[in-house]
Amino acid sequence: GKALRKGSEVCEEMAAMLTVLRAVPYAASSSTGMLFVPPAQIGWHGGMQFSSSVFTPVLRRPVNGGAGKGAARKSLCVRAEVEGQAKVIGRRKVAGTRWLDLQQIDYEDESGVKRVWDAVSRPGLPDLCAVAILPILKRKSSPDQVMLISQFRPAVGKYCIEAPAGLLGEGEDLRETAARELLEETGLTVSRFVSDDAGDLLNDPGITPTKVKLLLCEVDLDHPDNKEAAEMGHEGVCGLAEEGEYIRRKIVPFAQ
Repeated sequence: GKALRKGSEVCEEMAAMLTVLRAVPYAASSSTGMLFVPPAQIGWHGGMQFSSSVFTPVLRRPVNGGAGKGAARKSLCVRAEVEGQAKVIGRRKVAGTRWLDLQQIDYEDESGVKRVWDAVSRPGLPDLCAVAILPILKRKSSPDQVMLISQFRPAVGKYCIEAPAGLLGEGEDLRETAARELLEETGLTVSRFVSDDAGDLLNDPGITPTKVKLLLCEVDLDHPDNKEAAEMGHEGVCGLAEEGEYIRRKIVPFAQ
C-alpha cells in the first residue's frame, strides 16, 4: 500500500512538472545540448531528466556541497529533441549457464554514437517465452476473488507475492502452459479464459528482452475439479517438490 501511494504521489508530481514546463522559459546550454529550467520557477523535484518519449527520475549530487550559501543550483534538465532513431547493430554472447546467456549488444543512439550494452536472455527461447496467469475465483455464495502466490526468489533473497507463471512448454500454446502452471502452482483448474492477451509484461527491460504474456482466466470453485483446492484455502504448499518449488497461495478480494 505504501508503495502504491508513493507511486501515485510520483505520478502527480510528474504531471505537475509537465504542466510547469509548458509555462516557464528555458535557458539553453550550447556545450551540453541541454535545456535548463531555473529552479526558482519550479522548485526542486529531485532532478527529473526527460527524453523525447520517456522520462526517468535521477538524483543529482550537489557540486559545491550541501544546502545553504554557495550550494549548487538544482535544475530540471530537458534533453533537446533529436531526429535520429536508436538501433541495435549486433549481439554477441560472452558467457552463459543452463538458464541464462550474457550478451553484449552493440547499438547506435539517437545522436549516432555507437555504444555497448550488457543484457541477459534465455538460451534457445524466443523473447516471449513465458506466461503469467491472473485467476479470478468464482463462487455462487461469495464475491469474486483473485489467487496470487508467494514463493522464495533466490535472486532477491526474499519471498515474493506474484501471479502464477511459468515458461512455455515445448509444443504448448499459451493456454496450455497457463492451465498447466496454474494447476501445478495452485491446484486449481481453469474453467474458461477471459483474455489470451491482457498485455506483455517486460519485467526488467534495462537488462533483458524477455517478455511474459498475461492471461486472464476464471476458476469455478463450485466445480468438482476444484473442490479439494477450494477447501484448502490458504493452507498447504503447492509446486513441484523435485524442482524445489514450495509455493503458498494468497487469496485476495477481487475488489481490492
